[in-house]
Amino acid sequence: MSKRLLALILLALVFPAVPGCSGGGKETQALVDEAAGLMKQNKHQEALARLDKAVKADPKDAKAHFYRGNALSILGSKDEAIKEYDLAIKYAPDIPQPYYNKGNALANLEKSEEAVAAYDQAIARDPAYVKAYYNKALLLDRLGRKDEAREVFDKANALSGAGAAMGGATSARK
Repeated sequence: MSKRLLALILLALVFPAVPGCSGGGKETQALVDEAAGLMKQNKHQEALARLDKAVKADPKDAKAHFYRGNALSILGSKDEAIKEYDLAIKYAPDIPQPYYNKGNALANLEKSEEAVAAYDQAIARDPAYVKAYYNKALLLDRLGRKDEAREVFDKANALSGAGAAMGGATSARK
């Protein structure tokens, strides 16, 4: 598998509403919502500027750090994105998405073992997080851990029902 293809698969960032990750104040939430809309329009630099303001207004807002990590990752600043995901995790440790996106960024930096650990953390918080199982399986395969990869991939397929392994946590629950 080419590096570019792996990067596209692993960084298929969906901009979910992050359950349990409520914004701090109304100003912060408005900035985060505006940034999320800009990101959907591929205006990542503009979104990052809004998120910088949101983090400045409420430095403990997990959702702002999560989206800031997404914007930085898309813009190619994987190390900075990981720092933002770590802050999102610090302020909302029970939410699986920051662990998952951190895993994606680590995988793109070819830190496969660390990425697997991040996916494990996402799965621990949401045992039905199909994308986390799938990406973990891809990395295990790349690391030569074929049997373990097959088991994890089988788990992803079993959770996804119809074999749509990229369905994500929310579709696995529907």
